[in-house]
Amino acid sequence: MKEYSDVGKYRGQNGWTKEGWQAMKDRLNARPPGANFTVQQLKDREQRLKKELNVVKSIVEKSGFGWDPKNKVPTALDEKWEELSTEQRKWRNHSHTMMFYMKFMKVKW
Repeated sequence: MKEYSDVGKYRGQNGWTKEGWQAMKDRLNARPPGANFTVQQLKDREQRLKKELNVVKSIVEKSGFGWDPKNKVPTALDEKWEELSTEQRKWRNHSHTMMFYMKFMKVKW
């Protein structure tokens, strides 16, 4: 998705164009033998990534949290993590996943 975001015909004002979705689907299905992704599966995955990215962003924006640019993870004292919602707390030990989302969605902190 990342490499398609800069191609004008694949991005419209409100997101991906039909051509963009189709190109991504074709590329993904060409890689592993037997892959059979649908455009709807890709759209669902993008929505999930956006939702989870917003959770990660909400953690970093909270008072008492910092950002470790070297490891690309949020930092805080243990008691600050306990103040987070259950949805936010699950990200405490998933820094590798956070980095993936940030790279995937082109987030820079």
